[in-house]
Amino acid sequence: MITTALSATSADGTSLGYRSLGQGPGLVLVHGSVESAASHDELASALADSFTVTLYDRRGRGASGPFGSSHGLGTEVADLAAVLAATGSELVFGVSSGGLIALEAALSLPLRKVVVYEPALVDSSYDMTSVDRYFARLAAGDVVGAMVAAMKAAQLGPPALSRLPDFVLRPLVRLGMRAEERSAAPGSFTMRQAAPTVAGDFRLVREAAGRASRYAEISASVLLLGGGQSPPYLKDGLATLERVLPVRQRVEFPRLGHGGSGNAAQRGNPLTVAGAMRTFLA
Repeated sequence: MITTALSATSADGTSLGYRSLGQGPGLVLVHGSVESAASHDELASALADSFTVTLYDRRGRGASGPFGSSHGLGTEVADLAAVLAATGSELVFGVSSGGLIALEAALSLPLRKVVVYEPALVDSSYDMTSVDRYFARLAAGDVVGAMVAAMKAAQLGPPALSRLPDFVLRPLVRLGMRAEERSAAPGSFTMRQAAPTVAGDFRLVREAAGRASRYAEISASVLLLGGGQSPPYLKDGLATLERVLPVRQRVEFPRLGHGGSGNAAQRGNPLTVAGAMRTFLA
């Protein structure tokens, strides 16, 4: 049974909403960009027979407080530390930008094991043009244009998508937002709501870019997960971590993409991902 309406307080006083389910060793799930805690409900349920799984909303989502102009990896690690302390957990799973948070946390927090699904780790050659365009459009109040830039920066979806001009993508994204808002269940985290939170994730990507060598200091065992259908830069990031991390395993799911750990509605396969996690975390 899910326990609702719990909260932890981060070092700067920000409240973080979370909920837990299951029984066994504590495992905290750290969601990625354009997601909320609910994005991994099905993964949590699949693991709840063996672990006490905690899902928390990162800043800007759900019952958690906002992120400010100084938001960065340090803030996110402090938030995760507060949730770990509140739940007594020593195991962490993170996806995408949440994977970066999990890796950074492993440098300073007493984590026993860490699982990351395609952390958004890029090298110094990664083109940040679309990221810059996202920030400029968001500042101008152009939410649709900002999300178009974010999609191109993340390189998610069919490769042809990134090659389409913005004037073609804008009406498609606008229609998608409207359709989502019409059918969204109460409490859903919509694309329009997610748009400003992507800023926090891009700040993490910029901060971590080209700094993978730091993770050689991680003492916890790390499981690297990824999908065979994901963009090359995410696979390159996993390959870099495989070389850098002292204690690691790697598993690729040939038929999954970047959303592989998420709910089925996000084209995820949480049962498959949970199986690999269970073996590693046992």
